[in-house]
Amino acid sequence: MKKRNKILLSLVALASLANADFLSQEEVKNFDKAGFFDKVNGKVTRVFDSGSMYIVDVQQKEINDTVYVTKDKKVMFSGVAIDMNKGQKINLPVDISIAKGKESFSIGNGKNEISIFTDAQCPYCQAFVKYIPEIIEKTDTKINVFHYPLQMHSKARALAQYQTSLVGKMNPVDIIKIDEHDRGFRESNMTSEFIEKANKEIDEQIAIGNKLGIKGTPYILDSKGNVLDWQVYFSKLGIKIGR
Repeated sequence: MKKRNKILLSLVALASLANADFLSQEEVKNFDKAGFFDKVNGKVTRVFDSGSMYIVDVQQKEINDTVYVTKDKKVMFSGVAIDMNKGQKINLPVDISIAKGKESFSIGNGKNEISIFTDAQCPYCQAFVKYIPEIIEKTDTKINVFHYPLQMHSKARALAQYQTSLVGKMNPVDIIKIDEHDRGFRESNMTSEFIEKANKEIDEQIAIGNKLGIKGTPYILDSKGNVLDWQVYFSKLGIKIGR
C-alpha cells in the first residue's frame, strides 16, 4: 500500500507552489473537522493549498511529518510528492525570517540569497562547498552559512568552532572548505572563553535549524524558505557534479 501511495503521489501533477497559499490560522484550526489527526494524537500545524491538494504539516509528539490530503478531505497520502514540472520532491516553504542575521558568515554580496546549514565533517557538505566559487561566479548570489554539526560526527562541533574563529580573518570561501584534515584545525589552540562563546552561537544556529525542520546536511534554502535539492539546483545552473 505504501508503495502504491508513493506511485500515486508521484503521478499527481501539482500546481506551482508559487501560485499557492498557506491557509490562515483559523482555517488550520478547522481543517481537521473529522477529528482524524486527533485520533492518532497528531496536531495540524500548517496547511498549504497547492491548488490540486493540501500539503499538511502534522506534529505527533516530537516528530514532524508532512502528509497530502485531497481537496474533498476524504483521502490522505503519506510518502513522497513530486513536482512534475521541476522534477523534485515537494517540501513546504519554511519561515526563513527566524534565521535572518543569525548566520556565522556570508559568502558573496549578490542580491539573490540562499542559506546553507552545514556540517564540516559531512561528505555531502564537502561535495557541495567545492562548487561555491562557481555558484558565485555564475549567479548574483549571497550564501549565508549556518553551522549544524551532527552528533554522529565527532569533530564537527570543533570544526564549527574553528571556522567561527576565522571569521573576519580569512576569505569566507576558504573558511567553509576547512575540514578535519586541515593543518590549521589540527594545530588550533582556542581558548576556553572563545569556545564557550562559539558554542553559544553554534547552539543558536542548531536551534534555528531544528525549528526549520532540518533532517540532514547540507540543508539549503532560498530567500522564500523553499528547500533546495542541491543537485537539481546545480543542474539548473549548468554546474556538472563530479568533474
